[in-house]
Amino acid sequence: MIREALEDYTRYKSDIELNRSDCKLFRKGVIETAQWSEVMVGDICYVEENEVFPADLIVINSALSGG
Repeated sequence: MIREALEDYTRYKSDIELNRSDCKLFRKGVIETAQWSEVMVGDICYVEENEVFPADLIVINSALSGG
């Protein structure tokens, strides 16, 4: 039970760190920087190649690079 509590706390701290990290949102025709905690349902996130992003995003377009 102590091990599970420690794992939960570690996950909690990791979630806070991720939510405070920056992301790019496409709003009003421009890409602006925000924190992941500011992302709302319906926002369009701009994710670059090899960038880490939360699993609860839906990829609606993926540009394929030639090469």
